Amino acid sequence: MGMRINTNNAALNAAQQVGRTSEALLRSNAQLATGLRINQAADDAAGLAISENAQALLNQYQAEIAAYQNGYTLAETAEGGLAAQGGAVQRLQDLALQAANGTMTAENRTALNQEAQQLIEGINGTATGTQFNNTALLNGTQTTVELGANTGVQITLPTTTVNALGLNGLELTTPEGAANALTALNTAANQINSARSGMGAQMNTIESAISERRNTGVNIAEAVSQIRDLDIARGVMEQTRDDLMQRTGIAALGNSAVQYQNVLRVLNV
Repeated sequence: MGMRINTNNAALNAAQQVGRTSEALLRSNAQLATGLRINQAADDAAGLAISENAQALLNQYQAEIAAYQNGYTLAETAEGGLAAQGGAVQRLQDLALQAANGTMTAENRTALNQEAQQLIEGINGTATGTQFNNTALLNGTQTTVELGANTGVQITLPTTTVNALGLNGLELTTPEGAANALTALNTAANQINSARSGMGAQMNTIESAISERRNTGVNIAEAVSQIRDLDIARGVMEQTRDDLMQRTGIAALGNSAVQYQNVLRVLNV
């Protein structure tokens, strides 16, 4: 091969290789520092796009899970209010049975009726006081609650005020009144039990939705990890290789100066 002094092809090739390996080494160091195989679009444009879409879906699922959990708490609160009302109705049934007994005196029935009226007032108070985030759940002001914009799940709320339960005007001061009260109370008890059953079914639906989102979210997270996360062992191996290639390239670049030394010898300079 001839000797040239204007262009040192060996040095140019070595410099080009050093540049490439330096860039690769910088990328390897960045990947090891972050633990990510993809730190910018240039690392893997297609992989970045896929993982970003998957991450957006994962974020959506996490937001939906939060909405479902709030909905479950709301339903649980409503069910607790219904349980309290059910207990009050059961006590009213006991009082009505006592008042219907022919051995009771007028004074006895008056005392029973006083307790009954307090219980009825308490049922209405529970309907208004059972709230979630300042929203009454049992007084009919709101009958449905949407759990997020895209979940497709809603909670249906019952109305269990005294009027809705048919307990207005209930009185136990006479045997006839007590008998009528028993009929109304049996209907109210069935209504509350049905509302509790419906609320329990909705809570089960919400739990199922949460479980489904969590399972799907785990699968999506694993897919994102496969695309974006760095295999550390492979990353260390590639970093070692890039470092070695950079060192040998620099050495080759230094050796390219030998050609000029040979030229100087030929020219006897």
